[in-house]
Amino acid sequence: MAAVPKRKPKRFYWWRLKKNFFTQITIKKLRRSENGDTKAIIYLQMVLMTIDNDGYIQYEGVEADICDEIAIALDEDSDIVKETVEQLKDMGLIETAEDDYFLPEAKNGIDSEADSTERSRKCRARKKEKVLQCNTDATDSNANATDSNTQATQRRGEKRRVREEEIREDKRRVDKEIERELYTNSTAKTEHKLLEPDEIVNMFNAICKSYEPVRDYMIYSKALSTCICFGYTKQDYRQAFTNAENSDYLKGLTESKTFQSTFDWILEHLEEVKNGKYN
Repeated sequence: MAAVPKRKPKRFYWWRLKKNFFTQITIKKLRRSENGDTKAIIYLQMVLMTIDNDGYIQYEGVEADICDEIAIALDEDSDIVKETVEQLKDMGLIETAEDDYFLPEAKNGIDSEADSTERSRKCRARKKEKVLQCNTDATDSNANATDSNTQATQRRGEKRRVREEEIREDKRRVDKEIERELYTNSTAKTEHKLLEPDEIVNMFNAICKSYEPVRDYMIYSKALSTCICFGYTKQDYRQAFTNAENSDYLKGLTESKTFQSTFDWILEHLEEVKNGKYN
């Protein structure tokens, strides 16, 4: 069995078009001639014909001359091709090598690579893309983790703020209770305070508006001293004087009008008046 011939490695060719290609004096001059844009395209097509042949266009002998063969290959008018070639020769862009043409600018811009090289390049590109994708995924994962950590931190911060507010509210409530208790105790102490004679008189005059006001408490010093000795408190005097002010009997407003109490009489009967006997 005959051996299968080994496949010749395939190569890929391309030509590097210079950035200033169309601004070169030679190309500008070519384009300004009659059918100039067509001639510039013909020149570029001729360049591409040479890239797998080191810059050479070989005469095949099919037509009368090489220009006719180029015109057929490029599907261009033969006369325009011949005019283009003559102008390119004058500008040094085409050189004659026996029956062939050599394009020095084409030779300088040719690059190629084997198909295996291209496969390796594509493989490297795919691997690079995978690495980039992995990095992107890792970055996204890290970003998601960062977002999760941020959200967790925010939740912890919110819980801490709520707890701190609860603690402050508890403290305000306790402070109010203490303040209320202190006020109650203070009021209770005030109500259970033992009054001086002038304080007793001032309270009587303030509450018992229907009675003759007391001008000089010294006149009632005996009755006042007795009440003080019995330990009557501010609350006791207030209750007794309020009952006296509300009692028609003590004010002499009953039908018989046989009795009307006075400041000293109320002091002498303070316990009975306080307890509402004459209400």
